[in-house]
Amino acid sequence: MNDLRRRLPWGLIGALALVAGGERFVARHPLDFTNTATLSWRLSEHAARREATRGQILCLGDSLVKHGLLPAVIETRSGRTAYNLSICAAQAPASFFLLRRALEAGARPSAVVIDLMPDLLAGGPRYPRRNWPELADLRDAIDLALTARDASLLASTLVGLALPSARGRDEIRAVIRAILRGQGHPHRAANLAHHRNWRVNLGAEFCPPNPAFQGAVTEDQHRKLLSHAFWCHPVHRAYIHRLLDLAAAHDITIFWLLPPVSPQVQARREQTGADEKQAAFLRSFLPRHPNLVVLDARRSGYGPSVFLDPIHLDGRGGIALSLAVADAIARPGPGRWIKLPAYQDPSLDRPFEDIEQSRLALEGQAMRR
Repeated sequence: MNDLRRRLPWGLIGALALVAGGERFVARHPLDFTNTATLSWRLSEHAARREATRGQILCLGDSLVKHGLLPAVIETRSGRTAYNLSICAAQAPASFFLLRRALEAGARPSAVVIDLMPDLLAGGPRYPRRNWPELADLRDAIDLALTARDASLLASTLVGLALPSARGRDEIRAVIRAILRGQGHPHRAANLAHHRNWRVNLGAEFCPPNPAFQGAVTEDQHRKLLSHAFWCHPVHRAYIHRLLDLAAAHDITIFWLLPPVSPQVQARREQTGADEKQAAFLRSFLPRHPNLVVLDARRSGYGPSVFLDPIHLDGRGGIALSLAVADAIARPGPGRWIKLPAYQDPSLDRPFEDIEQSRLALEGQAMRR
């Protein structure tokens, strides 16, 4: 027995135990070792299996939906329960995986609203490589890699699934640097505030007005938003078809939202022809998918005062868009390309907790402890 103990590689065993402990620590503290955008992927994956299963209307897509569609408003206006599963920088495969996850967990929505930003359609699935392990399981990872024909994407996703420290290495480095400099935690406060705000707003984010944004859009912002061009990566096209087919198999109507953007962005897209190319892209899906309806808010007259930045609505703009979308779902008009009505300043007949109020509420809780 003593000889066996001497032969055991205690150093290796100790090192493995240390690694396992470190991985467990990182996994159990996502608010410390995740940035806010990535946190939205993790939380929406969780919600797809739980909170969203009650939703008769589900909202999918990227940050334009997260800011622009408020389930509480949609519920009040339409009389149907709703939940917002959108995530920051969502690409088409992510929305497909979330819908599949929700349906397998028991969700039975009659309608799904989705948007797909042009810049996210143009980029390949490697763009959000950091985020895939927060949302995808093994089946999703293999599915995405086979569709993209990308073995390295599969490898990085599997490593991230197995090793939380690998997928969160950038955030871990940022935490270590902050500690060494005697600074505060770089992610935790923002993550806590967003977590709370998304929870109380059923997955949506409610933001106060941003008086600093007056409508001006720089050339660099235009370039990043692809105001000059439109194209779709073939992987995203494939997943859009799959999402529409999955919805049809469950008798779900997909409402593809063209959300409003600030006037200068919309004008540039029209000037360059990118706007019409995007519309033609959407029209190409209509003949094959009879369960698809387009909700077009591009020219609904949302002014700069209801935008946080060139493309994201503040809370007031989100209420107005949510009312228009809820009306279109509850009382659909003729045809499958519905132009949403002109912007009307909404009355705030119920209180919403905005992101700044969420931060202050958490600070107040911390002070009372």
